[in-house]
Amino acid sequence: MKKMTTALAVVLFTSVLFGAPARGDGIPPGYHLVFRDVLITNVDEHPDIVLVAYVVGPMIDTYEAAVVEQGVPLNKGYKFNSLRLFALQKSAFDNAGGLAGIDFKSLAATIEPAEIIDPGMYLVVDENPLQTEECFYRIQSTGAGVVTLALKSRVLKYNNGTTDRVEEF
Repeated sequence: MKKMTTALAVVLFTSVLFGAPARGDGIPPGYHLVFRDVLITNVDEHPDIVLVAYVVGPMIDTYEAAVVEQGVPLNKGYKFNSLRLFALQKSAFDNAGGLAGIDFKSLAATIEPAEIIDPGMYLVVDENPLQTEECFYRIQSTGAGVVTLALKSRVLKYNNGTTDRVEEF
């Protein structure tokens, strides 16, 4: 009887210990995922600028950096990662030897993010029929070497037959 009780305790403990993390990323009842794509539409219009996506988070040892390409959705990976964008002068980027020659961690510590761009997935209640959100940003040069991003348009797609909605900004 004692062996059976001990075995039952071990099984229960193991299922609690290893079962809880598996449920941590689950979708709660009454909710569904919305997929958000974020694209920069005019990268090619700014050949003197290199736009770099910088990603940090709990599943990344240091950071990940990638050059942003026109029309390619940004990707932060795991939902708890965060993505920041840096606009660098192409000449400085090239002189540093590209991505490998720049310490983005130090750069990120000195510059506050101006806007949060959050590609990936998020939850909404099932009553909300939104299925996909596509956000299209444009690079804007404000002079004196300052570049910003502006939301150009957003396309909302639904899972209930509702016509896609396009919002222009």
